[in-house]
Amino acid sequence: MKLPRLNSNVDMPSGILKAEPEDFLVEEIATYLPSGEGEHLYLWIEKRDVSALELMRRLSRNLGVSRNQIGMAGMKDRRAITRQWVSIPASKNVDFDADLRGNLDEDIKILDQKRHQNKLKTGHLKGNTFTIFVRKVSVEKQVMQAAVDRLNQSGIPNFYGSQRFGNDNSTLEMGRKFLLREEYIREKRMRRFALSAIQSAVFNQVLGQRIEIGAFERALDGDIFAQVKDGGAKKCALESIEADTQRMQDKQCLPTGPMPGTKMTRALGEVGRMEDKAMKEVGIDWDDFLGLEKIARGTRRHLICQPLSPITFIMRDEGIEFTFSLPSGCYATVALAQLIQFQDD
Repeated sequence: MKLPRLNSNVDMPSGILKAEPEDFLVEEIATYLPSGEGEHLYLWIEKRDVSALELMRRLSRNLGVSRNQIGMAGMKDRRAITRQWVSIPASKNVDFDADLRGNLDEDIKILDQKRHQNKLKTGHLKGNTFTIFVRKVSVEKQVMQAAVDRLNQSGIPNFYGSQRFGNDNSTLEMGRKFLLREEYIREKRMRRFALSAIQSAVFNQVLGQRIEIGAFERALDGDIFAQVKDGGAKKCALESIEADTQRMQDKQCLPTGPMPGTKMTRALGEVGRMEDKAMKEVGIDWDDFLGLEKIARGTRRHLICQPLSPITFIMRDEGIEFTFSLPSGCYATVALAQLIQFQDD
């Protein structure tokens, strides 16, 4: 049977966009668990159809703790049922010895609690486990199995999801105008979001080009690789196209794509030309980042997301249920788009 091809875009199937919150279950995988001792209380929270910012607001209101003191390892989607650890510091308003488990309100439950020494921070997140039910999708089991097997073997194109760019690409356009000095963004947080959207758009363009020429699973001239075993912190020394392709397939090294900025290492050769083309497609130039060293240093990001656990699926009468775990920063909706959209080709 012909292997389903990868998609070079991340448009979401309608069945995903119209899903109910109970169709998405997201459970956080922390880099560590609370020890049982310390001046911070970790709460294992379940929320339904509640955004991360709204969760912080309600915790602050109900527990009498400042929002700035509440710690999270990652921001969870609103349109889902999600479970995650949240930390609060010792406070005169909260009795750490009291049993806080139960309903905080109709949308939020405290499932467990345990003390720890430090505040939970961004980065204290290994990944997430997803159980997602996609309704009204019709595909033969063997075709779906082939698509799942491909992603489990080669990895998932590490696209940024469409939510990164705002409604109707509003955040992306804001970032482009700021970068070109056409408009100023006063709020620092929004400025970072907007610039991140621009960087993400360039990254997606490069990844899309790579898929279009059939080079997702092979090395190219000019590739900059990161080692898998240390989480990508170190570069792999270049060898040859053949040897580098084998190292990709053996999951020793992953090719990287550009998140443009003043300190980012630029690729040469064929990959460098692809990255130059992507910048032009987004409507910016490398020099546009000059003077923005503090907020847009730039980096290189893995082009391939390797699942923490294999993708599995169950065919049901009303649709398909998928289960898989992804590292922090990888998008579940992107994985689903790769699994579902190909049937329309």
